[in-house]
Amino acid sequence: ANEGRLTLDVGRRAGVSPGMGVVNRDGLLATVQTVTETGSVALTLGSPSLRFGALDLSATPPLVGLARGTGTDETEVTFFSPDAPVRVGDAVVTSGFSAPLPRGLVVGRVVRVSPRPEFGQVRATVAPAADVGASRRVEVVR
Repeated sequence: ANEGRLTLDVGRRAGVSPGMGVVNRDGLLATVQTVTETGSVALTLGSPSLRFGALDLSATPPLVGLARGTGTDETEVTFFSPDAPVRVGDAVVTSGFSAPLPRGLVVGRVVRVSPRPEFGQVRATVAPAADVGASRRVEVVR
């Protein structure tokens, strides 16, 4: 993995298309960005240009937010409610609202909560469940 990208040896011929999730047994690692016949490149969760819908499953009902990469291995999720009850330790998964990413892929856990009442938001920093550097075998989720 370099500069927030993973190069995969599967492509269009294997049914891979842009936006699909790349996972290991621990959770979401990346989403597919570009595809050729026999290969593809995916952006890792920390990549600043990555955006996808996320859910805080620990809240009742689950909170919907927008996740984006931070340029580090962490992901930032913005919840568009000034009083969203987000807490450190909350479990975050994909929302299913960013096709073709399915709902329920594990993203990670909230490690910091930053209320932004002036913007009507709460931002949560999420540590990834899956470690890109330790991943030898990954799967593209269709």
